[in-house]
Amino acid sequence: MSLNTYVANIISWEKKMKEDESFQNSSNFSKLLLDSRTMNTKLLAKIDDYLFYMYHFLQGTSRYKEDRERIIHESLIFDEQIEKIEDLRYLPIRQLTHLAEKICQKDTWLSAVQGGILGMSPAILASANIPITLIRSVRKAQLTGLCFGYEMIKPYEMIMVLKFLYITRLPKGDRYTAWKSFKKEIYVDPPFVYEGEDRLLDEKMVIHHGKLLLEMMCIVSLRNKRVRQIPFISIGLSCLANYCRSNDENRFIIKYFQYRYLLEKGCFL
Repeated sequence: MSLNTYVANIISWEKKMKEDESFQNSSNFSKLLLDSRTMNTKLLAKIDDYLFYMYHFLQGTSRYKEDRERIIHESLIFDEQIEKIEDLRYLPIRQLTHLAEKICQKDTWLSAVQGGILGMSPAILASANIPITLIRSVRKAQLTGLCFGYEMIKPYEMIMVLKFLYITRLPKGDRYTAWKSFKKEIYVDPPFVYEGEDRLLDEKMVIHHGKLLLEMMCIVSLRNKRVRQIPFISIGLSCLANYCRSNDENRFIIKYFQYRYLLEKGCFL
């Protein structure tokens, strides 16, 4: 596909987000909760610190380093002269998207399996679905960024990844406005250090994960509905929920890095 095709796909994707905003006009439930209570800013700051720590911890693991080398090795199929991650940015967007989609598709199936396992677990263990999913999301975004030639160890890349993952967790009616604001912080020549507001978490994110926890508890409550001693209903629903959520996130992650690639090529200037 030509660059114009990818540009058209992103414009169509943005149009769909805008339509969702028009039809849903944000989440009334979220607005009600936000109007009725104010989250403790110190608590939100502590959770922000945890996200920063988690991001750096994942990059320090041997698995991350192995995946990084594997991405470089797989890219040699397209160009034998590639030696480092930054060299990937000279490959065609079709090839970079292929590398990223392999990572995202693998994560989607693993996420579905994770949901199935937790779907037959006690409620306390099932609640672990939220932090585990968040860790998987951050790791997936890091590896996708590597596929597009970005060194994700830079402070700028860290903040940007965590910010757009925040957008993926907003109600569909709120995403377009957040995406428009987020795009203003995407630069053709990004700085090493992020210079904007680095607060990541707010009340909407907490409410979102509260909904996920409630959803998981409802699914787990169906564990008693068994066929031959196996809770097929809770396993199936949990598996499907994780699969759909991961697919939606994959689309956003890949579109974000495609947009950056096309922006650097002058397609959105």
